[in-house]
Amino acid sequence: MKRDMTTMTPEEKKLVQAQHRLEAAQARERDRERRQRTHRLIQTGAILEKLIPEIRTMELDDIERELERRLGTASTTESEATGATQVPGLP
Repeated sequence: MKRDMTTMTPEEKKLVQAQHRLEAAQARERDRERRQRTHRLIQTGAILEKLIPEIRTMELDDIERELERRLGTASTTESEATGATQVPGLP
């Protein structure tokens, strides 16, 4: 149950303030992490567009398949289903 700040003891007020400071610090940290991730994703996308210009016009699923093909990271199930064999060092 929330109490009015005027009826709280000084210790209770300090506790509430400390909780609010902690929540604010946690929110700032989440925001910082989100911004870092966004920055990293944008940089990664820019590198991909630079190295593979045709991905600008591709759908996301097509981009994923193309990267799997080029990097040889398709799942074992897909490779088994298509009968594909992977040669080390070759996409």
